[in-house]
Amino acid sequence: MEHKEKTKEEKDNKRFITPGGAGLAAICFFLPWVRACGVEISGFQIANEGGDWVVWVILIVAIVILGCFFWFGEEKTDILKPIVVLGGLLGLAILVIRFVQFLQECKVMYEIRYGAIGTLIGFILSIFGLQFIEDSVPKVETEKSENQSQESALPRISTSTLPRINFCPECGAKVQSDDKFCQECGNGLG
Repeated sequence: MEHKEKTKEEKDNKRFITPGGAGLAAICFFLPWVRACGVEISGFQIANEGGDWVVWVILIVAIVILGCFFWFGEEKTDILKPIVVLGGLLGLAILVIRFVQFLQECKVMYEIRYGAIGTLIGFILSIFGLQFIEDSVPKVETEKSENQSQESALPRISTSTLPRINFCPECGAKVQSDDKFCQECGNGLG
C-alpha cells in the first residue's frame, strides 16, 4: 500500500516538470546570458536595449506555456500538449538562432552564462515533462485487450450441455447431428 502511494505522489510531482521548465525559462530570461568585456548581458537587455524584439517571444512563449498549464490543467491535454510542444520548439529556435547571431556579431571575447543555459534547459524540460501528464482523452483499447475483457465478463458455459445443431452445407437446412443425409436436398453429411 505504501509503495502505491509513493508512486502516485511521484507521478503528481513529475507532472510539474512542464510548468517548472517554463518557469525556469522565464526566470532565466532576466539572468545573464553572456559576459563580454566584464559586462553581463541578459536576454532582457538583448531584447530591450539591443532592439531585437524577436527575443521577447522567448519570454512570451515561456509565460504562455506556464499559463496554459494552469489554465487548462490536465482536463484538456489535447489542447495543452500541442501548445507546449510548438511553444517550446519556437522558444528554442529563437533562442538558438538569435543567440548565435548575437555572438557572431560580437567582436570581443565572450562567455556563455547561466541565464542562456537555464533558458535552454527550461524549454527542453517543458517539452520533456509532457510525458508525465496523463491524456484527458481516453486511450482506445487494442482489439486483444477488448476481447479479453469481454471474455472475462461472460459466464462460462460448457459446450457439452448445449444442444448440438448442424446445418447442411449445400442448402443450409437444419439437420440432426446423427443424420447421414440432408432431408431437404439429399446431400451426404459424412
